[in-house]
Amino acid sequence: MFTCVLWQVFGGLGDGTRLNDVHLLDLRTLMWRTPPTHGAKPPPRSHHACCVFGDQLLVLGGLAQAEGARRLLPSADLYVLDLNTWSWSCAMTQGTRPSARLDLGMAVVRT
Repeated sequence: MFTCVLWQVFGGLGDGTRLNDVHLLDLRTLMWRTPPTHGAKPPPRSHHACCVFGDQLLVLGGLAQAEGARRLLPSADLYVLDLNTWSWSCAMTQGTRPSARLDLGMAVVRT
């Protein structure tokens, strides 16, 4: 995967605008970069949760404005960014997913 230690930033709220961009900070050099991503990118959002699992960045929920929507709504969607190909996809999960939410926490748990 990576040969350096990276800190990832996804989306959020900047100057009153919701974002869906990805930024990486190399913690050894303190150099920022913005990788070009492609695929089914999540709608811009804030108040979401994200974490890294293996070679994937997982983004869940938040306050988002879907394409064509007039207002912001809490989201229940789960998006995945492949950190090798920088390709986004909307995860097709099974079972009963959590209800739409914002200001949530998210962690990878080993069982």
